[in-house]
Amino acid sequence: MKHTKTILITAIMALLSLSSRTETRGAEGEQKPMISVSAEAAIKVVPDLIVVRLGVQTSEMESPDALYQTHSAKVTAVIEALKKEGIHTRDIKTDHFGMAPYSKEYKTGNKRYYAAQKSIACTIREPAILEKVLKAAFTSGATHLQGIVFKTTELRKHRDTVRLNAMKAAKEKADLLTGALGVKTGKPISISENYWNDSGYWTWGFSFWDSYGRREYQSQNSSQARNSGGGTEEAAEGLGQITISSRVNVSFAIE
Repeated sequence: MKHTKTILITAIMALLSLSSRTETRGAEGEQKPMISVSAEAAIKVVPDLIVVRLGVQTSEMESPDALYQTHSAKVTAVIEALKKEGIHTRDIKTDHFGMAPYSKEYKTGNKRYYAAQKSIACTIREPAILEKVLKAAFTSGATHLQGIVFKTTELRKHRDTVRLNAMKAAKEKADLLTGALGVKTGKPISISENYWNDSGYWTWGFSFWDSYGRREYQSQNSSQARNSGGGTEEAAEGLGQITISSRVNVSFAIE
């Protein structure tokens, strides 16, 4: 008999526990009234850092050895010119070296030549000397301007500013909408952010030779739109200003 009572008490306790959990889940599963809004903020800042990418091209050389010597001398001359304009050695980088044969057609037949190209990137820490640097580079042997990127060294500071502005705008927007319905904006439930640094660096590019070995020049002007999402952190717009933007999505409880 005692054993039977123990089993009965255990069963009753199990049923009570199950009922309690069911009621809790029901309460938690209720859809709470809320409002979701999006807001955006942006500021424009003056860049204090510029990265310039130059191309040095050498062509119409009849032997690879002569091409290499002539091309190396031109690259060295450009680097030395950049240094004379105040660009530190640590701020000058070279990459993307290419060499290939090609042919030119004459009345007497085709003649084989060799061409080479190398890229030089330099960081300018005094934006005011940009024009002088470009002039020196092209005077000393640079042949292409492959790209210019404007940056700011205070990106974190400016990004935090636009984030706060965007959040304030989201709260004001939510208050306006809930107020129109006679209710109040409660505590935030969820927050997400997307930020852009309006692209805008100006680029000029070219392909040096095509699949048939003939030299080919292709130029393009590209301006990345704000929402394009490239691997660039800042962009120049208007009179050399960088636009830094942030967009937030916030859900608030309704009281």
